Amino acid sequence: MRVCAKMRCSHEPVATVSLVYTERMVVVDDLFDERDPNLLDLCPEHIARMTPPVGWVVQDRRTTPVAV
Repeated sequence: MRVCAKMRCSHEPVATVSLVYTERMVVVDDLFDERDPNLLDLCPEHIARMTPPVGWVVQDRRTTPVAV
């Protein structure tokens, strides 16, 4: 079982988050089938609490956004 990438969180992730530095964008996708060590798999709570760096935008590309 995979767990959320946030330290001390043992909840199951529901989305994979990537940072696109050249575009100043945080991309939220449906959870990838395989874990990628360069990306973040986050649980619903941490997705809801996530804030992008100043000047960045969040692009949510999930097919079914998860309600918290």
